[in-house]
Amino acid sequence: MESVWNNSTISVYKKVGFWTWAARIIPLLYIPISLYFTYFELNDLLDYLNLSLLIISPTIAIIWWWWAMDTMKWLSVLHVDALSKQEDIMEELRALKEDLILNGTNNRKRRKSKKH
Repeated sequence: MESVWNNSTISVYKKVGFWTWAARIIPLLYIPISLYFTYFELNDLLDYLNLSLLIISPTIAIIWWWWAMDTMKWLSVLHVDALSKQEDIMEELRALKEDLILNGTNNRKRRKSKKH
């Protein structure tokens, strides 16, 4: 049952990821496309090439921009998680050091008391 749940969750995340990207990119692509159709007419092959260039260029730029922003977000979350884990490790090491110091002094006291 767990494998079915994981696979369905992964499937949902993929669908949500696709629609998130589409919601980011499609509205921004509307701007150059609508400007082109407003000011130019599609008469020959050169007009179609211009239109495709005006669509492809911003698409690549927009996709790269959102990918970079998502990557920076992921890296900052990763950095915060690493710092919190490092703080946990440092606290555990401090506690261990205190325990070792406490046990070392107790052992010395026992040794001294046994000698006398």
